[in-house]
Amino acid sequence: MRIVCVSDTHGIAPLPAIPPCDLLLHAGDVESLHLHPHDGASQRRYLEQVFAPWLEAAPARHKAGIVGNHDFLGEGEPDVLRALPWHYLCDESVEIEGLTLHGSPWTPPFYDWAFMLPEQDLAEKWALVPARCDVLLTHGPPYGLGDRVSSRHAMGRDPHQGSQSLRAAVEALPALRLHAFGHIHEGYGQGVLERPGLEPLPWLNAASVDERYASRNSPIVVELSPRD
Repeated sequence: MRIVCVSDTHGIAPLPAIPPCDLLLHAGDVESLHLHPHDGASQRRYLEQVFAPWLEAAPARHKAGIVGNHDFLGEGEPDVLRALPWHYLCDESVEIEGLTLHGSPWTPPFYDWAFMLPEQDLAEKWALVPARCDVLLTHGPPYGLGDRVSSRHAMGRDPHQGSQSLRAAVEALPALRLHAFGHIHEGYGQGVLERPGLEPLPWLNAASVDERYASRNSPIVVELSPRD
């Protein structure tokens, strides 16, 4: 299966050009508080008039996505997200051509934005991921994987801003074959997590914009072969 992953498109025009694929994944931050204040009306208008037509036109047989910390409409009016032409996942799973995909929008606290929880509560969200999950889609990264921010943004804190509890979860999920996320714009890229006793886990940060919210990063394409 050919999978194309994007994240953090943030309402920036134009939206990324999507190559033909079997499955398109969007890992959240569809909106931007800088461009669309979270009064609801402007976010709803953008989703319905700009984002939905982009999704509809994307050359993918299947489309799925989550929201992120900029997407306040997901907290207040989730039915707007569910009405878009995709599988909208909020701590939910869906099976697509034999693959189990689970999506979750939560990240560690950063100011007072959407879908944020302390680590002890985040662990409860990751516990909802089924053991049979093949592809995990989260907005934020696990600790140490595509999560390093610049010293300017770290402001004296740990420059790795990923979730410790999410790292523990992905290290233990037995069937997991791909973890896609975004949130940390500076972390764009991909790698492999070695997991003792389990198969190595490919991961990717598909943030479309850089730390200054400029659209610089291409969608990431991965191939996932059928299980033996």
